[in-house]
Amino acid sequence: MAKRFKQSADPSMGKRPASSLRNLPTIDDLAAPAGAGSTGTGPLTSSEAPRPIDVDPAVTGSFSTIKSSEGALITDRTTAGDAAERVRAHRRGAPSHGEPARVSRTPAIIVAVLVGVFALAAFGLLWHFLMQAPATAITDRVEETAVAPGQPITYDGYNYMATQQENGQWAFVRTSFTSADPLVRFLFDGTPVEVVLYNGMFLIPQNLDGRWDVVAWVMGDGSEPTKLMGEDGQPMGGEGSVESATLDGETLELSLSDGSTQSIPLADL
Repeated sequence: MAKRFKQSADPSMGKRPASSLRNLPTIDDLAAPAGAGSTGTGPLTSSEAPRPIDVDPAVTGSFSTIKSSEGALITDRTTAGDAAERVRAHRRGAPSHGEPARVSRTPAIIVAVLVGVFALAAFGLLWHFLMQAPATAITDRVEETAVAPGQPITYDGYNYMATQQENGQWAFVRTSFTSADPLVRFLFDGTPVEVVLYNGMFLIPQNLDGRWDVVAWVMGDGSEPTKLMGEDGQPMGGEGSVESATLDGETLELSLSDGSTQSIPLADL
């Protein structure tokens, strides 16, 4: 069996020396102002504040009170409630007291997307109109037709026609849709009767002094007018004048002043 030992109590344990107890200030001494008849000297300063017993200030450093602005935060019901509120606000994503409000970026993103869509739509419309302009010009293009002098023929975005100048001479000119200034391609020796377009070639019967012939001009920069040649290698023409000219399929029909008709095949040109 284990033996139990009773430890004798030391009479001096837990007791402070009598000299130390005699030096402690009483409550009346701490509260009493100086000169009030008590043994105290009024409210204690930082250097007079009570210190732990048997602690040497020369070793541990001096003790002093702190200012109200330098105090540590002591947790009470108010501070604990604020801390709990910050935790709850953080969990639900809402700003807590003292925290800046979070600005949602969703409206800015929506606006940026709408601006991008509008820009793409505007670019698409502009591109559509730019692509449609040449297509319209090609749609107006004709390969075979006949018009009177002064009337235009549209081909690949240009207007071609025979027009009389201020000096009375006739000229074959070209104008574009972007410029109203005519470009003279060549001058006539006589008076044009009809302007005929056939497979990219202009055929223009003209009346001279007592005779007639047919001017031929192929579209293109640097192209020069020539006289339409017959099977015998000679320029087609004759005495009298041309009253009218029509395009009948692949044949140019000329009505002459003597009542005769001249048929010019164009298939082999």
